Amino acid sequence: MADEVVEMIGNFHLSDEEEEVIPIDDEICKQVVEACSFSLVGKLITTKKFNVAVMKESLRRAWGSPENLTIVEVGDNLFHFRFANEKSLCKVLNGGPWNFNNHLLALQAWEPGMKVEQVSFSSINFWIQLWGLPFEFVNSKIGEIIGKKIGSFCSVDERAAVGDKGRFIRVRVGIALDKPLKRGGFIALGNGSKFWVDYKFERLNSFCFYCGSLLHEQGECLSFDL
Repeated sequence: MADEVVEMIGNFHLSDEEEEVIPIDDEICKQVVEACSFSLVGKLITTKKFNVAVMKESLRRAWGSPENLTIVEVGDNLFHFRFANEKSLCKVLNGGPWNFNNHLLALQAWEPGMKVEQVSFSSINFWIQLWGLPFEFVNSKIGEIIGKKIGSFCSVDERAAVGDKGRFIRVRVGIALDKPLKRGGFIALGNGSKFWVDYKFERLNSFCFYCGSLLHEQGECLSFDL
C-alpha cells in the first residue's frame, strides 16, 4: 500500500515549494560520508521470516564483537554494517561467507550515494579448497587459473598453496547467485591427459542439494519432483 501511495504521489505535478532545492553544506556532506567510511551492506538470502535482533547479536558474536559496530536494518533483509576501523571491516569481508540460521549473508562494500533500491547482490565470495591436484600443481598460479574458471577470482591463500602441508590450494572466488554450484572440474594438461579436481566450499551450510542453487533449499526447489 505504501509503495502505491508513493507511486501515485510521484505522478503529481510539483508545486513551486516542492521545486525548491534544499542545500546541504559541503562540510556536512563530508562528515556523513566519513561516518560511513568503514561500512558494508549485506542481505540475508532467505524468504523465511527471522528474528532481526537475534541475527544482529549472532553476527556480533561470530565477528568477535567488533568495537562500536552498528547494524541498521535499511530494507527487506537488507542491513548496513558500520565498523570503527578498516581492520574490523576487512576481517568480516574477507572471512565470509557468514550465515544466520543456515541462511547466507551476502556482503558488499558501501559506496557514497548508495540507495536501498539500487543495491543488488549477484554473487557471494567463498573460500574454496581445490583437492585432487598432483603435488607439482599445488601452487598459486594453478590456483588462479582454476579460480578464474570457477567464478570471479579474488585471491589465493598463499599459506595453503606454499605451506608445509600442500594438500590443496585455497582460493577466494565470487560465486554467482543465479547459477548452480560446481562440485568440481576437469583439468586438461598439454599432453592430452586430464584429471578431476574437487571443489570444497568453506562455510557453506545450506543450499539446494537438487539443483545446486544458493537461493533456496531443496524443500523450496521448483525443479524438485516430490
